[in-house]
Amino acid sequence: MPSRVATVLVADDDITIRALIAAALERDGYAVLLAPDADAAIEFATDEEIPIDVLVTDMTMPGRSGVELAGEVRAMRPDLGVVLMSGWRLEQPVDGIPGQPIELLEKPFDLSGLTRAVERALERRKAQ
Repeated sequence: MPSRVATVLVADDDITIRALIAAALERDGYAVLLAPDADAAIEFATDEEIPIDVLVTDMTMPGRSGVELAGEVRAMRPDLGVVLMSGWRLEQPVDGIPGQPIELLEKPFDLSGLTRAVERALERRKAQ
């Protein structure tokens, strides 16, 4: 029996970015959930019936930052893989996110870089 397709929750307030990320990840075989903000992402995460393997989120969004979102979702789903995107230079560690290390992805990025970051986040989950 084949294993379940990995599910990626994408949270970004830019509709164009969400659509590009969704198209790239779906092309690579991932199931994708789209959230226009942190509140919508939290709604997905609180539904235990919805599998989520990786959260891909922008660092800066209205209302709640990507770091705050990742911290809240990891509190509910400790083994969640996380990819943080930012237009600013990022360096680990990022404070406020419990659990295994996160993937950092600087904008602009190419879609193959996004896929590699999601794959690394999934590999870290499997290593747990």
